[in-house]
Amino acid sequence: MKKVTVKGLQLELDENILDDMEFIDALAEADTKGPSQAVQMFFKDEKPKVYNHCRVDGRVSAEKVGELLMDAIDALGEEGKNS
Repeated sequence: MKKVTVKGLQLELDENILDDMEFIDALAEADTKGPSQAVQMFFKDEKPKVYNHCRVDGRVSAEKVGELLMDAIDALGEEGKNS
């Protein structure tokens, strides 16, 4: 598990997710099936924290969650490169 900070939110994420073909499939299908499966697989127990961070006027912004997901993937990848 790696700790990363994305858009001011500190998260603990499993860096092995980046080598999980089912996660990559879920990302690829996000355009047609929606990002829910990829979000659940990536954030796991951190998902409620992510949703609360992305809440705008009482709703969880899908756009903000998607942006945070992509930024977290980038941050996690950078952590792996710097290890």
